[in-house]
Amino acid sequence: APIGDSLFSILNHAKAAPHIQSLSLNGVSLTYWCQDALQLKNLKELRITSSSIRASLDLLIGFSDDKDVSRKQESKLEKFTISQCSSLRDDHLRVVVTRLGGVLKELTLTQCLRLRNPVIALPVLEHLNLMGSFALQGLPAFSCPNLKSLDLSFCFRLRNESISRIIDSLPQIEELTVVKCLLLRELTVRSKTLRYLNVSYCDSLQKLQLICPRLEELDNDSCCSLDTLILSQAYSLRDLNVCVLPVRTLEVVAPVMSELNLVGCRRLDSCAISAPNLQRVNVRGSRTVALRFCKEVRSVQMRNWTRIPYQF
Repeated sequence: APIGDSLFSILNHAKAAPHIQSLSLNGVSLTYWCQDALQLKNLKELRITSSSIRASLDLLIGFSDDKDVSRKQESKLEKFTISQCSSLRDDHLRVVVTRLGGVLKELTLTQCLRLRNPVIALPVLEHLNLMGSFALQGLPAFSCPNLKSLDLSFCFRLRNESISRIIDSLPQIEELTVVKCLLLRELTVRSKTLRYLNVSYCDSLQKLQLICPRLEELDNDSCCSLDTLILSQAYSLRDLNVCVLPVRTLEVVAPVMSELNLVGCRRLDSCAISAPNLQRVNVRGSRTVALRFCKEVRSVQMRNWTRIPYQF
């Protein structure tokens, strides 16, 4: 049976309470009538999964009522996770922004099905995971200037404009994951800090343009509508895989790239590749006529041909 409203009182009076730094709760049921706040002064990490939370989040982060502002900075909570809690709504997150804005570094809200347009403004937040928030439509007043990692995977209702607006507001972003965002059709990313991008299974994505000089890894598996791929400043990218993608236009400037996989690119029509360090190329099953002006690619192919011994 789910644990009830008395849970926090039990934890607060436990002998180990002053020493608890990490707490995981699964299957918790907190009703509107819950009055006890979780008062673990040294708590740094809190995870709540598969639970029903109807009580105010004030109680989870140690505030018994909204008037108790004198204790606002006492919280040491740096990591906060709520997963598979269908009762969590947009208005619940206002408490997190108000109470933990100055300390929270990692926020995970996965499979919270009622989140639609939550306000997330956390100045020191570094990692945000909203994976599986199927009803999420946007993040109004979004402000996380120190964010380094963002996961918007399986946010089926997020559109181009919302995703682009979010990305443009992140000057420190290093990892971006937007797997299976079904309404994403075009994505342009300009970032001096981005190192990893995952757009896999974005079935509607037609154009991807990246101006990211520090990009080291790009995952684009099963982008079955991708028509145009432009990597104009891929100065840190070492390998590129566009295997069996329906790409027609491919433009790449990657000085250190050593490996290129173009297997099955039968629709390739326009191709411009600048990769002086290219060592391995696989063009099996691709439309090679589009590569006739790519000197580096042709050079690698020629070297490979000369290494094959002649057979009678």
